[in-house]
Amino acid sequence: MITQPQQSSFLLLTFDDPFLLIEKTREGLTKNDADALANVYDLNDREMARILNLSERTYHRYKEDARLDASASDRLLQLKKILQYGETVFESREKFQRWLRRPLRTMNGEAPIQLLATITGLNVVETALGRIEYGVYI
Repeated sequence: MITQPQQSSFLLLTFDDPFLLIEKTREGLTKNDADALANVYDLNDREMARILNLSERTYHRYKEDARLDASASDRLLQLKKILQYGETVFESREKFQRWLRRPLRTMNGEAPIQLLATITGLNVVETALGRIEYGVYI
């Protein structure tokens, strides 16, 4: 009998209940959660480490079931929210991934993925996605 790989419960987590998200952040999400999101959106370890505000070496040293601290967990949740929103806006994961890596004049010549390492950058990318969603030129 062939079994399907189990999907990470983190990938199924929705943003409907802010108190559940706060609880998850306080508990700490796991390296497995980060890896699952990275695999879905084709993010490499260097990108994930940068976004989570960790050194690449520290990110690699985390055991699969090791819990991230609250700050990294919060960043991971925000990243998940942005990635899911982008996929919805572009109606395609592949189109969104191309946009994410393309330097944009409106983002000071940087690719959106380069901005995701700061809260302000996350907000800039989310705002840009909102403008695209509503047909406002960016």
